[in-house]
This record gives sequence, structure tokens and C-alpha cells, in this order.
Amino acid sequence: MGKLKRIKKLNSGDVFAIPLSNGFAFCVVCVGNEIAFFDHKVDASEMPNSLVELPIAFRVLVGNGEAQAGKWIFLDNIKLSDEMLSKSNFLHKPVGSQDYFIYCDGKSVMASEEEVKGLELFTVWFAEDILRRLEELFDGKECSTTAAIKMQLNIPF
Repeated sequence: MGKLKRIKKLNSGDVFAIPLSNGFAFCVVCVGNEIAFFDHKVDASEMPNSLVELPIAFRVLVGNGEAQAGKWIFLDNIKLSDEMLSKSNFLHKPVGSQDYFIYCDGKSVMASEEEVKGLELFTVWFAEDILRRLEELFDGKECSTTAAIKMQLNIPF
């Protein structure tokens, strides 16, 4: 029998460079499986000096082991602000439901369409989906994964 590969635990503040087809993007582990991806692409995998001051493109829940699966390059562990260490709110709309919920830290609270507009979807992202989303972002395109999920759940915005 082959050895099982051990999934490395991510820690808040872990910074990774993500190899793209033509450069590198960066992310930082915030809290739990929430990872913030920066709206910044460069040619080399060296961490920018002012990484935490860069705009965040999106912050989502990422599956266990996806940093390894995506061959993300660990760069450093940095100190994060209280805001980065806080859990995020996510848009939760169960399949077949007409109701919207705000999901945060294991709890879902019913909400209006207006309250959930602009929130990230409550879903777990995998390395290949993150890569596609980053490539689309830097190509100026809408995220095809988000669009497909919203269509399936009948989310019109």
C-alpha cells in the first residue's frame, strides 16, 4: 500500500504565492479555512513588501489540502489585523429555497436580498476553481464558477 499524503495545517497569517499561467498571485490565510486573495499579479513569486495593504479581490472558504493540491508556494507567516482574523459573512441560499441567509461561523440567519448583495457565496472552493477565478480576474472576466452557482441557485445578482 502507498503512503497517504499528510495534509499540512494552515495557520492564520500564512502567505502563499499561487502560480498562474503568466505570473503569480498571492493569498493569506485569515481564520480557519478563510483565505483572502489579493488583486495583484506579478512575474516573480517574491512576496510584495506591502502585501496586506493591497486590495483584496475576494475572500472565500477553501478546502483542506488545496494549497498543496494547487502547488501554492509558502512564503512566510505574517501578523494580521483583527479584521483579517474575524470570520466573514457569506451568502447562503439552500438549493430549492427562495430564502436568503447570512452564514457566519456556523450560524445562518435569514436575510433580505439587499442584505446579502455583495457577499461571497457560502461554498468551499478547490485549488482548480481558485486558479480559474484568479485567471479570469486578471483577464478582466466575470468568475465563471460563481456565475454557474448563482444560476443553479437562482440568484439574480
